[in-house]
Amino acid sequence: MKKVFVSSALSALLVLPAAALEVYSGDNATLSVYGAIKGYVGMGENARVGMGPAGFLFGVQNNSNIGFDVVADKFKAKVEFGAIENDPFGTANGAVAPLRYLWGSYDTGLGTILVGKANTPTTDIFSTGVINNDTALNGFGGLSTATRRLQVQYNVAGLSLALISDYIAELASTSSQPNANSSSTMPRIALSYTIYNGSNPLFQIAGTYKRFTRESEGNPTIATSQASNPIDAWHISVGTKPTFGNNFVSLFGFYGKNQDVYGETGTFYNNGTWGHSKGIDGLTTTGTGRNIKRAGGKAELGIGLSKDATFTIGAGYQETFGEIQGSKYKSVGVFAQVPYKVNANFTLTPVVGWFQTSGVNGATITDTVENKVTKVTSVVAAGRVMWSF
Repeated sequence: MKKVFVSSALSALLVLPAAALEVYSGDNATLSVYGAIKGYVGMGENARVGMGPAGFLFGVQNNSNIGFDVVADKFKAKVEFGAIENDPFGTANGAVAPLRYLWGSYDTGLGTILVGKANTPTTDIFSTGVINNDTALNGFGGLSTATRRLQVQYNVAGLSLALISDYIAELASTSSQPNANSSSTMPRIALSYTIYNGSNPLFQIAGTYKRFTRESEGNPTIATSQASNPIDAWHISVGTKPTFGNNFVSLFGFYGKNQDVYGETGTFYNNGTWGHSKGIDGLTTTGTGRNIKRAGGKAELGIGLSKDATFTIGAGYQETFGEIQGSKYKSVGVFAQVPYKVNANFTLTPVVGWFQTSGVNGATITDTVENKVTKVTSVVAAGRVMWSF
């Protein structure tokens, strides 16, 4: 087995989709266009009627996209648009033009420098679950599979180092503090080291660190003593995905503090819909700082049924604990799916998932009619269709 050392970020960002269309080639430069439309149809149920409507599921995934790749000697660039891209750098409600990627890179001979909006080096590259817009176990043992941020990134010999501009406004939307005003004291630093086997990730160890402050802005949930109090946010992760012919095993684990601040994971529940939901109660801090910790792990097994179909089963577990109202949250997720490549452009994936998030010792979840519940259990069964070129 030949092992290749490459950058985790560039391997994911620079490789063109297999069916990308080359629309120009000449003068040592190429321009390619690619795209994907992803939709789903199915059913979902939750154990509590008050958790909102589930039932029939139908829609187009937010990450449906069209993009362009440019290669000119040592220079590469990507521009990609999506169906929906929530970007708090835009208007007050986060709705802006759906620009997913906009970056350029240059190979200096001593490494590659990338500048622009791209995936961070610490996103989860070991997940295959299609539920929740291709990130089924995020918040249930895994991390986000795509965290696009403005950054400067350096890549050499499997090592990726980035300085990242995060959306600190995410603190307000994920921590039960709607009037919190947060500011960065430094760019986020992210570092990963990845070994690839051909085009497949074989092993990665990664870590990231962020420091920020908060102001109460009249929010009673933030004490005056907390104003301008420096707070740390970070996580470390390790994963591996060896392959055996058409089969694979994937193992992944992480541990960190305040990861929801920079958006690479959070504490979620699923109420029988295609996507997971935020809004967990009890994440308001109970002390003078913000110390919400998360630890999780997941495993996936893929069995090749043929060259065009793979049966995959995955399971994960996450705990949220620390300075929260209550003891902890426990989140468990399981999925099974069979991606079937009908032809070069069309893939059909039947999938079923089971998710449960529960609060311990007073940690609660608020449903759509403002009832406090301590457990949300759901089942989702659907077919995901993807047409790509």
